[in-house]
Amino acid sequence: MTSHQVYIISGGQGAGKTTFLGRLITELQLKKINVGGFVAEGLWKEDKRFGFNLIRITDSTSISLCMKDPDSSHMKLGNFYFNPDAIKMGNEILQHDQKTADIIIIDEIGIFELQERVWFNSFQQLLASCSKPLIITVREKIVDEVIKKFGLQHVQVFGVNDHVPNIIDTILAGLKNN
Repeated sequence: MTSHQVYIISGGQGAGKTTFLGRLITELQLKKINVGGFVAEGLWKEDKRFGFNLIRITDSTSISLCMKDPDSSHMKLGNFYFNPDAIKMGNEILQHDQKTADIIIIDEIGIFELQERVWFNSFQQLLASCSKPLIITVREKIVDEVIKKFGLQHVQVFGVNDHVPNIIDTILAGLKNN
């Protein structure tokens, strides 16, 4: 079980969790908070999501995380083919940023992590050895499963329709107490 603070941004599939997270990141950076981790930006064509790019928060470095188009060099999970280089990069980001950032973001912890895949090991390692607060996105329907699977104790769940300034105030208060 983990005792440090985890903030969950929750919403349904395609509800705007990453967009909402982007607003939180911008506000935290304006407050001079060193934000680490990554976001997974959806890629759309004709109103349909066809993939995600992994974007490092500290410098906006981007790599294709997964696509619906088949690729024999990628790992198939669900409807997507995951780029092993992007997974490696995401894991390296989390390992590095736990030493340098004030707060770490993972977009997202989801069904694959519940199956002990993709970000599972890095998330477990962060929970075990890093005292920094974490912000994660989680689909609304699996929030309770994620909390239970990872033994999260100090959790605050926010929805994509919650008021950003209130969330920022809560996070800043938590950082002062950390």
